[in-house]
Amino acid sequence: MAKIKERWYQKDAVDAFAQFVSTHPAGHNPLIVMPTGTGKSVVIASIIKWARQWQENKVLVLTHVSELVKQNGLKLAAVYPEAVIGYCSAGLGLRDTKHNIIFGTVQTVYSILKRNKHAFGERCLVIIDECHLLSEKSSSQYRTVLRTLSEICPAMRVCGLSATPYRAKGILLTEQKDPIFTDVAYDLTSHFTKLIEEGYLSPLVTLKTPVSINLEGVHIRGGEFKDDELQRAVGNEQLLSEACNIMVREGRDRKAWLVFVSGIKNTETVKRMLETRGVVVRSVNSSHEQSENDAAIADFRAGRVRCLVSANQLTTGFDVPQVDMIGMLRPTMSVSLHVQSLGRGTRPAVGKTDCLVLDFARNVERLGPINAPVLKGPSAPRDMQLLQDRPKTKFCDHCGSEIPISSRSCPICGYQPPQDLDLEDLASVDVIAYSQHLPHVKGASVANVVSMISSAHRSVKGADCVRVYLGCRQGQKSFKAWLYLCFDAGSRSLAKQAAADMWRKLRGLEPVPKNTMAALQRVHELKQPKEVELLRANLKRHYDVLVTAYY
Repeated sequence: MAKIKERWYQKDAVDAFAQFVSTHPAGHNPLIVMPTGTGKSVVIASIIKWARQWQENKVLVLTHVSELVKQNGLKLAAVYPEAVIGYCSAGLGLRDTKHNIIFGTVQTVYSILKRNKHAFGERCLVIIDECHLLSEKSSSQYRTVLRTLSEICPAMRVCGLSATPYRAKGILLTEQKDPIFTDVAYDLTSHFTKLIEEGYLSPLVTLKTPVSINLEGVHIRGGEFKDDELQRAVGNEQLLSEACNIMVREGRDRKAWLVFVSGIKNTETVKRMLETRGVVVRSVNSSHEQSENDAAIADFRAGRVRCLVSANQLTTGFDVPQVDMIGMLRPTMSVSLHVQSLGRGTRPAVGKTDCLVLDFARNVERLGPINAPVLKGPSAPRDMQLLQDRPKTKFCDHCGSEIPISSRSCPICGYQPPQDLDLEDLASVDVIAYSQHLPHVKGASVANVVSMISSAHRSVKGADCVRVYLGCRQGQKSFKAWLYLCFDAGSRSLAKQAAADMWRKLRGLEPVPKNTMAALQRVHELKQPKEVELLRANLKRHYDVLVTAYY
């Protein structure tokens, strides 16, 4: 295998690791955060090579699947050809415990240590790939392995690598109870745009789909949607049929599709629907024999199959660079699952310009873009807080792509809308009129609405509500306006009645949501008005915003 040359950021990551362990005492363990497709295995290999200065260079690299074990070992052979490598993975049929450098699965290493805690001797460094799988539970396999090895070598260091250094609820690994990792030593995510510009990552293009999954009645338990209720919501055959029509239409020039669906039954339904539309498709799920799944993936890699449909698989450790379309029919509250799923499309490939994301699940609206996802710390215990704090996105007026709301120009098509005026020039942030009125009220100023985004918000009085952001334009002037819908007030309160009235004005479906959480799950129903009317509210140039009936 040809020797690999480190990229600038891979070298920076190794330097950051070296600096960290040189300046922090034992017991401090670093995280290295790198987006999917940026070459974590090269960084792992380079860290092992750097660690030669440590006595005997006794290193153990752990992950959860045999495929990654083999992949990481091959990269080390390319970066550090002199290294003598051992493997400890039942999936590979190997259980080496003696080599100084061992790549293994946590399951196999755990089973060996249960029988003999001295089997691997003193390990000065343990590297964990895909470390977001490390649970808080003290009885988990990873924690049991680390606890056992640290008893043998108290000065042992642990280094974790992941594109998603947080658990399902969005809590950083450094904020876990009894955290293994104490600090983020290097985070490449902040250079996401630069990585795209330099060709190291492929851009994601998220288009707003005309249909989406209705999550009303789907409850959240343990930080995630209840699986049985979610599968029923996703299993609406009319929705799935319309989604398949959209995927076939939008994907006509796309070569390799991944479709994520909630539930094995729904996976097979989508597979059947795509087949009837002429798509060469296979399903990958736990109801199949492993050999059948492996064969489907091999055919997909070789280009003999255009689409793979998956339920709870192919989100990590699945690296097929040519993936250029992702159909998302798997709503989630898990930040890690969300980012890992999108990451399947960020690897560059010959002839690939971008990866199209059709987000029927509205995960991007709920959990943020891949390079700025929502995180949730111990000080924010409520699911509502997760929604409230998320980065907001908007849709490009020119190409329809979903982009960060802070973008002055569209990173996809380059369109740059007229520069916003100060909000105070034309619209008030907190004074909104909900009363019924006739179109074109005397004294009103009419503005066109060019964009609309709905999100969670907490008022200054602590009330949870839905905030509807309206991007407006009058001639060459652009400005912002907000509508606030509070459904958590008393049933007879003016605020709740006003929220219900505005819900209907924005063409939300009946019945009106009973509470704010239900409204947030149904914001996809709201229709963007064509115009709004602005009425001067006071002498400070604040204006009330009146939604008219023009669509």
